[in-house]
Amino acid sequence: MSTFKPAGLLRSISLEGEYRLDFFKQDEKIIAKIFHAAQLIKEHCLETMSSEAWSFKKIPMLDRLEINRILNEHASNRADYQPEFLLDESDEEFEEVEKVVFVAQRQKITSAAFMTVSCQDQNIKGSTLIEIVHDTIQDWFGDFVDGACEYEKDLDGPAIYPPRVENNILFIEDQKDWVMSLGGWRGMMPQKEVKDFFVYEFIDPSLRGKKFSGVSTFNNGVIFSIKGNRLHLPENFSINGVDVTGYYENQAGRWVYVPSGNTDLSYPQIVQAIELIKRARNLVDSEVAKLQLYLLSREGDFLEWYNLLSPQHRLEITQFLDFLNGVMFGMEASGLNAAIATSLMTLDLIANGYLSYQTAFKANSDGGFYPYACFGNNKGTYSQRERIVLHKKETRDSLSMKEFRDNPSLSPVALKEAVLIKAWLDFNKLLSKEKSHEIQKVDIKKSIKNLIDQYLWV
Repeated sequence: MSTFKPAGLLRSISLEGEYRLDFFKQDEKIIAKIFHAAQLIKEHCLETMSSEAWSFKKIPMLDRLEINRILNEHASNRADYQPEFLLDESDEEFEEVEKVVFVAQRQKITSAAFMTVSCQDQNIKGSTLIEIVHDTIQDWFGDFVDGACEYEKDLDGPAIYPPRVENNILFIEDQKDWVMSLGGWRGMMPQKEVKDFFVYEFIDPSLRGKKFSGVSTFNNGVIFSIKGNRLHLPENFSINGVDVTGYYENQAGRWVYVPSGNTDLSYPQIVQAIELIKRARNLVDSEVAKLQLYLLSREGDFLEWYNLLSPQHRLEITQFLDFLNGVMFGMEASGLNAAIATSLMTLDLIANGYLSYQTAFKANSDGGFYPYACFGNNKGTYSQRERIVLHKKETRDSLSMKEFRDNPSLSPVALKEAVLIKAWLDFNKLLSKEKSHEIQKVDIKKSIKNLIDQYLWV
């Protein structure tokens, strides 16, 4: 894929959607050209900088202040004036961090290095990574919807059959059903992206716009109910004789363990249940994750240890991991559709030994590496995260992540999504500083599509 690049262009930076800085090498000097809505406002010569020693990070502070002054002077003449443009750290050069799992916290500022992809000409922001994942899922979902809604004469029916829904119970009977049921589990954000949960009106007009009340997964013998936008296990559900619905409750200032009753498991409860699975067969996390990925489709070879389980123990583990897949690929993905990909990324990292379930779901008091394992008051975190997608649609430019990095409590979900996406790309050796940002974005989208195809479409 070829990308037009003006002669002498060193780096192009977008600011606040409508503004852009282009840095050129010209007569052995660096020239900053400042644009508004594609119209040149002014040029500024960085006279103190040699073009041979170009580095955006090394631009003298006086030159930065002058560029900001020009921007603010121009913006102040507009009715929607917002003072003080700030150059985003993600557009600067920075020291790359080693491959580590960084868990964002509300009281800890997240470095741009954990979510920004370095490219040959222009860095890719964390918000752009989220947009790529979102758009990839939307495109994939749209292809399925088209196949399910159009009658094919040669096939005497639709090219792709939608999931079966009876009495508001969703039946997951094929791996594609996870994606095709988006929106029906608890309603999509933004909801306009999945209008009326697409094809269900063709099956039964009474289902139009309704959310599911329960789900059956590959006829595993149990129906998981959906109540209060939460997925529930049956009461007193046990693994190897231990009730996994037990929980801790604050009673008069003391934390007291209640042996059963919390059927919409929290992520700490899920971690405890996975420990029961591991302990029974002396397993490691990667083996459990491989089984969980297998159960998404029931395609491929059985894992040897799984085949050796007693029928009852195998059924318990299967039902629990089906429940967990329902949480990750149903409930979470129905809230933010990017979770289809980020959930696969999380399990892929665990299956390859880079991550544990404990770190994914309960690394600290704020939550885990998995973006949606957030504890405490999460009011507004999803709507703040949605600003990233909506800003791109409205302005055609990526929203700066600086606001989220400097104020982590604004949207832990957004921070964690960006960090996870980069970590997965990094661990799988899918990033290269030698690529242009446009080519790198194409490759990132292709790798995400390949990941989805691998587990959810055959």
